[in-house]
Amino acid sequence: MSGLNLSEGRVRISKSARKLAQQVISRAQANSGDNDVLDVLIIGAGFAGLGTAIKLKEAGVKRFVILERGQDVGGTWRDNQY
Repeated sequence: MSGLNLSEGRVRISKSARKLAQQVISRAQANSGDNDVLDVLIIGAGFAGLGTAIKLKEAGVKRFVILERGQDVGGTWRDNQY
């Protein structure tokens, strides 16, 4: 990985999500001194985000971050009453 560039236009994300992602990446790079810190950035800690994280771990991928705008995991399941 040659670094994550959020301005390449490959993925459309909101300005707030872009800002948060850039902050997370900057902190991770500052803490490790490595420009190639993340292999994967997962947006959302709902069912799909958590499932993706599980599969990444099973595949041996260790350098990933999950970004969640809510206070806890769960996505739609957390936000709605059924």
